[in-house]
Amino acid sequence: MNNLYTCVSKFVIYLHKNKRDSLLAGLEHYYDLNDFNRTFYYSNSNETADRIKVILEDADKLLMSCGQEFDDVTEYQFLVRCLSEQTVVEDAIRRLKTKEDGGRDSSVLQNPSDPDATFRQKAGKQHRGYVANVDEAVGENGSIVLDYQFEQNNYSDSQFLKDSLERNGSPEEESVVVTDGAYFGEENSRLAQKQNINLVTTAITGIEVPEIYADFLLNEEGTCVLKCPAGHHIKPFKIFLLGGSP
Repeated sequence: MNNLYTCVSKFVIYLHKNKRDSLLAGLEHYYDLNDFNRTFYYSNSNETADRIKVILEDADKLLMSCGQEFDDVTEYQFLVRCLSEQTVVEDAIRRLKTKEDGGRDSSVLQNPSDPDATFRQKAGKQHRGYVANVDEAVGENGSIVLDYQFEQNNYSDSQFLKDSLERNGSPEEESVVVTDGAYFGEENSRLAQKQNINLVTTAITGIEVPEIYADFLLNEEGTCVLKCPAGHHIKPFKIFLLGGSP
């Protein structure tokens, strides 16, 4: 609802500043500095559905009164984009999209002030905005950041690694790159081999580990299972790391 309100409000403010108040009958409150607080903070939460209904009706009023006159205006474009991405018209009535309508794409408008920001759900959490990937060299004397990459929030970890390998690969001596499991992919593995890089991907994928795993008893090195969660001693077996020794 915040995005919808903001898009309507910004376009109303644009029209008001450009002396087009004849198009704003009944919508004047949107350019009142206190209107946002009244709408979101000084009303009951059980009135949310009614507030959304009013905002959507006001948005349709703007579209009807303005026609195509403001197609090149940024505020108008954001309003149209927000409505097309987050709402549907059913039986001549506009409403918010639901899961049954196909949900919302990760690239939907998150903030009119930052239109390139995206949405992503990862490891059970919702993230809006952007994501950064950092390449760090680690040694006995400490660590240093070698490179970084900044992208929209829906950029995949696997693509980050591919980009990094293409930029920084082919060292004179074989190097080791360690990432979590989300970066792994057959294409990246082949590319790393061509670039003289030993790619080691761990099992850390950002997903919560089931509690049962905490009850396995391992040796001090973490490479041998000694006892299972039921308390039974089992025949020892080794855990091998990708590209390395047990």
